[in-house]
Amino acid sequence: MLIVQKIIENLGQALGTPVIEGAIRDLGLTDVQDDPPGRRYVGSKTLGMSLLFHDNVLIDVQIFVRPAKTYQAYSGALPYGLDPKLTQVDVHKLLGNPVKFDSSLSKYLMNDGFVKLAIEYDKFGAIYYISVSRAR
Repeated sequence: MLIVQKIIENLGQALGTPVIEGAIRDLGLTDVQDDPPGRRYVGSKTLGMSLLFHDNVLIDVQIFVRPAKTYQAYSGALPYGLDPKLTQVDVHKLLGNPVKFDSSLSKYLMNDGFVKLAIEYDKFGAIYYISVSRAR
């Protein structure tokens, strides 16, 4: 199983649980930024990934598929069969019709409606950024 998928399956778990701590360690997520009140980002600018915790509960997995201001591009396997080469049209073919979309964003409900998947696209229509969070 992909480590990113394992993290996604543990959305809602607390910082400090074995699965979350193991993933943080295995991925080398050492950049920590507190954003009061109650938010903490644990990620790696060189890896291109960040986990967002609120009150020490994992609420969002953020993947920078393309380089951003402070993040390099993520080079690991993406969740849900996504690939950095896919365009928005390709994503819609792969995942079906999103619940909401425009020219720069597609939003899906995944895992029987428990997970929100948001995919942002660059000006060329390629995947730029992925956010996976709890839907409920």
